[in-house]
Amino acid sequence: MREHFANKVVFITGAASGIGLELARQLTAIGARVVLTDRDAEGVERVAADLGGSAAGWPLDVTDAAAFEAALDRAWEECGRVDIL
Repeated sequence: MREHFANKVVFITGAASGIGLELARQLTAIGARVVLTDRDAEGVERVAADLGGSAAGWPLDVTDAAAFEAALDRAWEECGRVDIL
């Protein structure tokens, strides 16, 4: 299963805590690059910094459709692709 996620770009919402945070930790540990989003701007940026160079963290309220689309566009621009959403 590890090889399935290695070198993949994974876009995670709710990544500042709970399931999203744990998912981000586990995926980076097996070689995935993660784009982390959360309404908690400070929290998601802190998590991204803690995870290192394989993580980027941006504030995002997923109930704002335009903001969600902009975040996906940014992920594509900065990472070249999004393999898993």
